[in-house]
Amino acid sequence: MRKQDKILKIIWWVYIALLLVFVVVKFKGSFYELTDRISTYSMQGSINYNLIPFRSMSTQIKYITQWWALKNLLGNIIPFIPFGFLLPIAYKKFSSTISVFFTGLASILLIEIFQFLTKLGTFDVDDIILNMIGIVCGYLMFLVIKRFCVREKGRRGGMKKCIMLVFILAVGMFSIVGCGDKTAKSNASDADGAVTDAAIDNTDMDKIGGDICPCVMVNGVVYYDTGYKSFLDDRCEDMDGQITSECSGSEVPTEDNQSNFGKGYNYQYGSVEGTIEVQMTDGNWYVLATEEVKANYKP
Repeated sequence: MRKQDKILKIIWWVYIALLLVFVVVKFKGSFYELTDRISTYSMQGSINYNLIPFRSMSTQIKYITQWWALKNLLGNIIPFIPFGFLLPIAYKKFSSTISVFFTGLASILLIEIFQFLTKLGTFDVDDIILNMIGIVCGYLMFLVIKRFCVREKGRRGGMKKCIMLVFILAVGMFSIVGCGDKTAKSNASDADGAVTDAAIDNTDMDKIGGDICPCVMVNGVVYYDTGYKSFLDDRCEDMDGQITSECSGSEVPTEDNQSNFGKGYNYQYGSVEGTIEVQMTDGNWYVLATEEVKANYKP
């Protein structure tokens, strides 16, 4: 095996390792977050699958001007672009269109089944569609790279240029997804009364290829998780309502008293206009706010 072939295979397997850790498992540096996510999706009545094409995707396209929606779409496409151009470069026997397509489809199906069975995520047919779009885009990039390499082959250092180009593209794909926290999330972990990422259901706007920010619809208004606990002392014992239905974690609720993080939770309107407070199974109350209020909310 030539040295260049070894380098390309190393790049391929490094990419696969990164894909598994940050996209499939969605490891964010906390094993507690992983176990908590598993327990959440293991709760009775929890939904961690979507078998209806374009169901969650249509919601994300509808709210595409909001960063969480755009990032969910890009987060399911961009990480799989390197798959489409690295596979045929590292393994020439997979250089045909059919080989790349079916190898990619089989790999994505295994990923979705793994996330469903382990409760680390959801089985979402829309994820499969978006992932395949990424692979197809990557394969088109491979054809461009192949043309460039053929042109550079006879020149000094041509192969090194190709390998460097491949490496830069592979790293760049992950950098684009991971960079720039453009959400309205506050520094919850550093403030009094704050909780760690995703106070509810451990899903937030920053998750790569992950779910939508935890939210609930009440009286036609959608309230989003702020990442803050409520420490109200004199709380009224009367509840203003209860979450009675649930949609997939990859969707925004469309019915009153519906959430994407579970059902059976009581809620009260918050002391700040545009907020509600939801009592979770741990006994704590968490603050959710409308999109406008959430942008500047601090307890």
